[in-house]
Amino acid sequence: MKSLYTIILIFVFKICLGQSTTIVPNRAGFSSNTNQTAMVVTNSSSGRAAVFQNTNSTNSSIVLEVANYGTSLTSYFSSVNTNNLSPIIYCEGVGQNSGLHMVLSNMNNVNPTIFSSTNGLGNGASFYLTNSNNTNAVLYGSTSGNGGKGVQAVATGNNARGIMAMVSGNNATAVYADARDATNGIAITADGFSKLGGTSSDFPAIKIKRMVSTTSIIDGGLVTITHGLSDTQIVDIRVLVEWDSITGGVVHEGYTVYSGYQFNYSTGSGNVYIYNVAGNCSNILNKPIRILITYTP
Repeated sequence: MKSLYTIILIFVFKICLGQSTTIVPNRAGFSSNTNQTAMVVTNSSSGRAAVFQNTNSTNSSIVLEVANYGTSLTSYFSSVNTNNLSPIIYCEGVGQNSGLHMVLSNMNNVNPTIFSSTNGLGNGASFYLTNSNNTNAVLYGSTSGNGGKGVQAVATGNNARGIMAMVSGNNATAVYADARDATNGIAITADGFSKLGGTSSDFPAIKIKRMVSTTSIIDGGLVTITHGLSDTQIVDIRVLVEWDSITGGVVHEGYTVYSGYQFNYSTGSGNVYIYNVAGNCSNILNKPIRILITYTP
């Protein structure tokens, strides 16, 4: 068998000539005990710089394994040709396994498992499923850490989108969030304004704010609740008064079906005003108030 050094020389020489080569030792190793780079593969022609293949259909081993015991990046892939329209990394799974599977097993590591960045006009990362029979996720993010994030997307550019999801199939869902297995779990938290229905001005960006208080203990009394918003931002207010603490029963403003439950409200000067209607509010004195305000930027 050729020595490892001979194999490396032939491998690099053929790559520089744009030729393919096959290395067939039982195990070829590249290592460096200094600050030198262990291996560099360069191709100046139109062929591929390196190809890693597992052609044995019964082989369940990893085609390429990259391990890092230091503090630097484990893998760094860069496309320095500004005219390059091809992906930096292309992973394809034609079997029943994932095209790309990455695991972060160091509990003290605060860095992302995958970090993708582009300063060009292309996508930072693209994930596709082209098999119509595949019911798995295109992108699956999972975390078991307290306060961890399965998937985090940050957009800092004007008119940028942290996550953009599109569907073209019938009854398809662009974004589906499920928190059914979590105690008091939240499927989606939008820390900002949200648009529902479209992108035009007919579909405003909105936020919702919830406040609680207590009605006046006085027949005909008034309570003032500061909402902290500009009055011009408010597009809707819902006010409910809980008259029964056992069942949680509530009444809305202007309720007159039964006597003793009537109140009204108004807004202005940054406040919500709750009025007990004199002579018809005996059952809602000193009772909990629930307020929900929908407002725009």
